[in-house]
Amino acid sequence: MTTRTDNTVMTKDQMVELLKTDVKAWNALKIQRANLEGANLEEANLKGANLKGANLRWANLYKANLKGANLEAADLEGANLKWANLYKANLKWADLTVASLEGVILNGADLRWASLEGVDLEWASLYKANLRRANLKGANLEGASLKDADLVGTILHSEDTI
Repeated sequence: MTTRTDNTVMTKDQMVELLKTDVKAWNALKIQRANLEGANLEEANLKGANLKGANLRWANLYKANLKGANLEAADLEGANLKWANLYKANLKWADLTVASLEGVILNGADLRWASLEGVDLEWASLYKANLRRANLKGANLEGASLKDADLVGTILHSEDTI
């Protein structure tokens, strides 16, 4: 699979390598809706990466640094984000259905309208996270910290909203 960036064609492997080695160059290419399905980005430093609308289904982002990353409307269904750092990341409208978010740092993250249905948020930190209208149906929140999180309109069960 390839993604066009102006006059450049890149394979998924080339995109993954660029992301791992040079986030500034990645952002400069302004790649839209990159197909990174199943990519191995374990422990990658993706601080400030623009991944708006990216397909990261079933990607391995274990312990990745995604501080301040733009993941608006990204598809992260089934992704492994265990122990990842998403401090102040933009995840508005993101699909995180059945993703593994155990121990993830989401402090100050924007999760408005995000789908977190069935996610594992065990031991996650969501201090001051914006979860307005987010869908948390069936999510595991055991040991999660939601201190000062904005939960207005958050869906916890099929019939409940806060």
